This record gives sequence, structure tokens and C-alpha cells, in this order.
Amino acid sequence: MSWLKTSAEQHAFTIMEFPPNSPDLNPIENLWSIVKAELYRRYPDTMYLQGSGNAVREELRNRLNKIWWDIGKDILNRLIDSMLRRIEAMIKAKGWYTEF
Repeated sequence: MSWLKTSAEQHAFTIMEFPPNSPDLNPIENLWSIVKAELYRRYPDTMYLQGSGNAVREELRNRLNKIWWDIGKDILNRLIDSMLRRIEAMIKAKGWYTEF
């Protein structure tokens, strides 16, 4: 924390006093939502998979792996580009909930 404070003074940036694990500042939460929606869109039978626990886990792993690698750069770039808006919304909400 000492290093961070010194760096903030030297390089003129502000340290935000918000929780480090805030879902509003974590675009991975939105990415998981996209993956989940795509899983149910592509594989509507997912919740009805049958077989041993290992067989179901393997099939789910394969499905999620396909979806993960099909996520386009556009989606990832949109999430990255949303960071400024996320931070602005968090500041405006004074650390409370935001639209993200």
C-alpha cells in the first residue's frame, strides 16, 4: 500500500477506496453471464444431461470449452472498453450498486 500511495503521488493518479472484489468493476462477471446464456442457447438440453457424474462433467467441460474459444474479440473489447464507464458509475454511486 505504501508503494501504491507513493506511486500515486509521483504519477498523479487517484487510488479508489472501493472494495477490490466489486462485481461492478469486474467485467469477468459479465463474461460468465454471456457464457451461461450461450451454453443454454446452443445446448438447451444441458440441464437434462444424464450419465455418471464424470460423464456429465466431461460433456459440460467440452461444451463450455467450445463456447469459451468462440467468444469473439468484439465481446472482449466491449467489456474492456466498459471499464471507464464502470469506474465513473462507481464513483457517482459512491461505492453502491451500479447498472453493471
